[in-house]
Amino acid sequence: MANKSKDETNKYNGLSILVQQDGFSFYLHNLNTKTSLEFSHIQVSDLHLKTNIKLFEKELEEIFGLHQIENVKLAFANELFCLVPKAFYKEEAKADYLKYNVQLFSEDHIVTEYIPAIEAYLLFIPYMNYHNVVLEFVEEFDFVHFNQILIENTHGMCSENQQIMKVYVRQNQLDIVCYDDLDFKMCNTFSFNSDIDIAYYVLFSIEELNLSQDNMHLFIYHNQDEQHWLKVLQKYVKNITLEEEDLTTLIQ
Repeated sequence: MANKSKDETNKYNGLSILVQQDGFSFYLHNLNTKTSLEFSHIQVSDLHLKTNIKLFEKELEEIFGLHQIENVKLAFANELFCLVPKAFYKEEAKADYLKYNVQLFSEDHIVTEYIPAIEAYLLFIPYMNYHNVVLEFVEEFDFVHFNQILIENTHGMCSENQQIMKVYVRQNQLDIVCYDDLDFKMCNTFSFNSDIDIAYYVLFSIEELNLSQDNMHLFIYHNQDEQHWLKVLQKYVKNITLEEEDLTTLIQ
């Protein structure tokens, strides 16, 4: 956990939070100067333990005690989502769409967001216990699924006659988003146990989408120390751009 002094943080008036299966990260933003920083990242083994929810609450108490917040965004990164093309979407059937990917419970709250860039609806289940903690600090805030952010961000990079795949590697998950000639092809989240799993899921996706390994452009965002998976990918994909994972400006 980072310990920031009031002098270091009171110039920030925006907060974004990423809640993922292995923990949560807090990012501060100055909405006037467009500057950002990662305040802290806390890794946990089980998000649903009451002790970890309390830890999340304590971190918010520290942040709100240091500066004035005008804007909050909460993003959830998990596998509890699905995409439905606009042409096939029916509001009354949203639970049916999700049940093929997710084990649903009666208390689950399903959120639907329309993404104009791909003319599809993203349905997801937020972690409401974390959502409710944030409500204790602010009356209103935006909350989204992390993959919606990735889809919209990648769409802005697309151009005609170009195949783009972006891969975000996190602690034990990776998100893959792909466009082919301005057409949205996929967005999926995979859990992995070893570094070689990363290469497997990327190459599997490339093969399933019939992408050109010589012409496509693969962007990989990561902070992994072990990179054996990268050596494997470089044997098969010609154009690879590596960047250190930085979500401070992506989630705001």
